[in-house]
Amino acid sequence: MSNPAISVIMSAFNGENYLTEAIKSVLDQSFSNFEFIIINDGSIDNSLTIINGFAESDKRITVINNPVNLGLTKSLNIGLKCSKGKYIARMDCDDIAFTDRFEKQYNFLEENLNVFLLGSEAIKIDANGNKLNTVKLVYGSNNIKRVLESKNCLIHPTILFRNIKGMLYREKFTFSQDYDFYLNLLTKNLLIDNLNQPLIYHRVLNEKSVSSINLKQQLLNKSLASKFYFERTKLNHDSYDKLVFENLNNTLDFLEISEKELNNKVIELNVLSYLQKQQYSFAKDSLKSYDGNYFSKLLLSLIVTMPNAYNIYRFLRYKNNGS
Repeated sequence: MSNPAISVIMSAFNGENYLTEAIKSVLDQSFSNFEFIIINDGSIDNSLTIINGFAESDKRITVINNPVNLGLTKSLNIGLKCSKGKYIARMDCDDIAFTDRFEKQYNFLEENLNVFLLGSEAIKIDANGNKLNTVKLVYGSNNIKRVLESKNCLIHPTILFRNIKGMLYREKFTFSQDYDFYLNLLTKNLLIDNLNQPLIYHRVLNEKSVSSINLKQQLLNKSLASKFYFERTKLNHDSYDKLVFENLNNTLDFLEISEKELNNKVIELNVLSYLQKQQYSFAKDSLKSYDGNYFSKLLLSLIVTMPNAYNIYRFLRYKNNGS
């Protein structure tokens, strides 16, 4: 397809259990003017066989096979670089799209030219497809901007956004790459919205099976995305290129970090970000969690890097002593 309206990008890694249902939900859309780019990300199960089977019967499908697993972020960028559509739609290999998902999102963006990216709510399902609950989200671009500054309020596999060549995910983010992407859109003053209705069944597998290492990586990546955002709002640039935090996710030092040390590092990133915006109440709550030695290190770094940090510290200390 030479000029599709939408490029649907799905990355699959060992997704054979749910892949057929996910692909069928895309191919059965009421809106049919799309290309479907499926990246097999080094799967060692039958994922590639399933994908190729669909591609043989539907010419809208383009198959990209990564010989080794590259991870979600790099795989999505591979799909983005070869996309031809006016819009980009994300889809996960274990979710199920409502039949009218693309139609509703496409029409909204065509009618609201000021909105760059559109997400939606979702109905959570378990491994067996049983409905769990509906994920309700904030909507309205002003509300979303306010909430995004502190937490993610979009469901990644629901988004549809305008395709601008060269706009990619930042590949050092092996987790929370979507949150960093949204915050970069905010920096560019691009509007984000949600439809206040579910458009996918979002499969939630056993959350208890997620390793503590992955949880640590998610927390650190999310906090770094937030830190970089507040750097950009203050300095018009961030320290992403200087930080070799790709190594945080893989080195032995990171894997052996204790829960207490991790929590301190996450709090530090949040305190630094929010102090930059002078949101004292959040900073005060965060600082209460510090042990003396780590707090001293943080205070020293604040005094060195932020001219007004000591005054803020005195204010917080006075408030804490008085409460």
